[in-house]
Amino acid sequence: MLHILRAGKRVKSSGFAIIAACAVALTACGAGQSHTTALLTVRDKITEDGKTWITAYNAADSRNAESETWKIRVEDANAWNLIQPGGLYLTDFSHKAGKKPDKSGLIEAELDVIKPASGEAQP
Repeated sequence: MLHILRAGKRVKSSGFAIIAACAVALTACGAGQSHTTALLTVRDKITEDGKTWITAYNAADSRNAESETWKIRVEDANAWNLIQPGGLYLTDFSHKAGKKPDKSGLIEAELDVIKPASGEAQP
């Protein structure tokens, strides 16, 4: 009976070690990546080196245009064509966690989803 308990404890310890190792591995795979959902007002549309970007700020922030400004890469040509400067959009985008603004004050991100938030925006 003692051997069975000891063996059982070893199996539980090994099982815990395996689960802990898997958790660490899965955390490391997504480390540094963050997703944000926000109501943004598009400031500009930019094309640089064949890549399309929008700059936008948090529409819910009381400081509006002075608030944190995002430079969001738009890969979908249809979405790009429908986005209008000044439009209000519900967006979901991914970016590096803890990313600081670049020297121009923008934080880069990749667009995942964009939908018009009002009748003013036309996508």
